[in-house]
Amino acid sequence: MIDPAPLSALHIGNFKAFGDTQTIPIKPITLIFGPNSAGKSSIIHSLIFAHEAATQYRGKSDPLDVHTTVLGGHSVELGGFDNFIHRSSSTAAAATEVEWGLDFPVSVARILTPLLPDTKTISVCIRFGRVTKNILGAYNVESDDEGRPSSISRDVEFTFEKLTVSSVEIRLDGVVFCRFGIIIKPEETWNYESATLILTSLDLAHPAVSVLLDRATNPALSHYFGMGLHLINYSHALLDFEIRDTFYNLDHLEEREKKLSTQLRQCVKKVLASAKNVISRVHYLGPLRQVPDRLLILPNEAESISNANGMRSYRELLRSPNLVKDVSTWLEKLDFGYTLELEDLIRSSKLEEELKARSPESIERQFKARRSGEKIAREAARVRKLNAIPLLILRDKRSGIEVSMKDVGAGVAQALPVICTLVSAKNSVVAIEQPELHLHPRLQAELGDLFIEAAGKNNAIIAETYSEHLILRILRRIRETTDDKLSKGMRPLRADDVCVLYVQPGESGSTVMQLEITSDGDFVQRWPNGFFADRLKELF
Repeated sequence: MIDPAPLSALHIGNFKAFGDTQTIPIKPITLIFGPNSAGKSSIIHSLIFAHEAATQYRGKSDPLDVHTTVLGGHSVELGGFDNFIHRSSSTAAAATEVEWGLDFPVSVARILTPLLPDTKTISVCIRFGRVTKNILGAYNVESDDEGRPSSISRDVEFTFEKLTVSSVEIRLDGVVFCRFGIIIKPEETWNYESATLILTSLDLAHPAVSVLLDRATNPALSHYFGMGLHLINYSHALLDFEIRDTFYNLDHLEEREKKLSTQLRQCVKKVLASAKNVISRVHYLGPLRQVPDRLLILPNEAESISNANGMRSYRELLRSPNLVKDVSTWLEKLDFGYTLELEDLIRSSKLEEELKARSPESIERQFKARRSGEKIAREAARVRKLNAIPLLILRDKRSGIEVSMKDVGAGVAQALPVICTLVSAKNSVVAIEQPELHLHPRLQAELGDLFIEAAGKNNAIIAETYSEHLILRILRRIRETTDDKLSKGMRPLRADDVCVLYVQPGESGSTVMQLEITSDGDFVQRWPNGFFADRLKELF
């Protein structure tokens, strides 16, 4: 079995296509199928939203009102809260809050292992929306230059509305451990409002409570001191909380009571930090990858982390000869008919200066070294001093001719960022839309082996796809693993390593169905709505 991925489930409610909250299992390989406009991309877009709202909120007045995203680039435009909140055509009341959450194994968050040694999976579920509340304030008495009162102090009530997190729930192995709910508290300056979430529920019978106190807790006192825990959300971002305990002076408490207050605070803090860390590992590759220019020069300015159009993959290739080698190996495995190479372009004036400064003997040694394939560090350093420009080329295996991405079919240009992303990913969540785009059916099947290899590096590979050939290859590898008939060097794949999801639309929102896979590489139930059955209709 492949090792656990950093993400094991998503919880999505009132977001885009989804009305009722859907719990969506995530495995090392997760394939999302369904008809057009069913809501498949809503799953991936929720990850992009969470990444933006949790990690890119600095300097934003409304971090949850996400329009464009750093991760999604030009490929994903969420349009703000009023557009991505679910709007149903049913007679049910309009949604006012979005729910988003994730499950992750404790094994990927080592900081939690000492605090929760018996826990396998942690869930963090968040609700957010526009919170409106009347707040009672007061005008202070002000004096004029002569010290006489110039205004009278009086109470005033004003309305405060903010798009913010309204509740946070933490579950351990599927059981609710604690829950926080919102109160609105004005800052002293009255210029900005922070959101304070108080601990409204703590499961005193939960085994983790006993673990936090080495099984020496007093239930009544645990409840009393646990309720003193607050989450302060100054930025109104998705997971940006300052954790406070209202019991600032713990000197009068017994040691075990102090321990509960301290341990509970540390536990919540580390759970939320671990959830944010998982979200920060999300990578996204959009459905349309850009074909690079013949001469792709690295920009001097700071580049975006977005790889939605695939261009970041090319930049990573230009920086890493080892990555070029790995990607080229997979191009050959997948039988694209090309190898990928990295060359250096040097200005003729710089090259002339270098040649004049070197003896014919040293030049001859350099060319001999090149012909023999040797890599000499000092030669590479000398090339860098010449301000060489790295250049990616494809070499036709049949003719040996060098070509650029502009000279080959669309399939190579669309597939290369997919290959690069999967080859380089480690301990990540990789979301890809239509990885099979412009590929021959046989190459679509070959992608399945790349998915398996990438999943074996502690990744969660999530792909929205229509490819029957891709899923058939993965099912074949499951069957071969069970029958012990895998070819040498192939990574074993179990049914538990793969999740196939089918998204189907409905009047009150889309629903997600998991299609179970047997150890023989077959589906337990039939595909809904005759999906993939159209081929038989055409044949017979």
